[in-house]
Amino acid sequence: MTKRRPPRPLEQLLAELYADIAKAGPSPLDAAVVTTAAADAAATIKSSADLFHRGLTNARDLGRPIDAVYFRAVAAVWQRTPLSIAGSRRTHGRYHRRPDPTLYLCERPEATLAEVRMFTLPRITTTFPVVVKLRRVLDLTDPSVAAATGLQAPALLLPWEALDDLFAIEAYSQLVARWPGSVYLRAYSSSPPPPVGKKT
Repeated sequence: MTKRRPPRPLEQLLAELYADIAKAGPSPLDAAVVTTAAADAAATIKSSADLFHRGLTNARDLGRPIDAVYFRAVAAVWQRTPLSIAGSRRTHGRYHRRPDPTLYLCERPEATLAEVRMFTLPRITTTFPVVVKLRRVLDLTDPSVAAATGLQAPALLLPWEALDDLFAIEAYSQLVARWPGSVYLRAYSSSPPPPVGKKT
């Protein structure tokens, strides 16, 4: 039986794609090279995410309960509805594609302030504590989880906007987060953030 080769490291693949974009000129040949590289990237990203989803069956015993306070910062205009998911239905994010209902939280209040200010003009913001109680959460920053699932953890932090803007390609982090029947908690300890949890 032939052993399946793991997908190429996504950091390497996307570095090559961005290099092709940087070198591309106005000629049809250059455009064809970039288009081919983008198609290769999309296929590899998809196969890598599929590998992770299949690997989740190996990690069910690694889930842990969460009973803690996390934080969410919102512009003052939204302070009456701080837990609204309306924004995730309008725009894409690192760990979701619109209109997937998504709520982003942080472990530290200063991290959530930094996160919201990265995407909005300086303005008054309000930070809210959120009590989170979940029975089983898979910590995607845990090396044992990555080993059990085949997760390419460094790829979660790769730039995703360029893939979306230039080629309408779903990022690895977005595909990893899409798992039917699960509820997702995007919780960060720093900015730019690694993902903390996924309920299985």
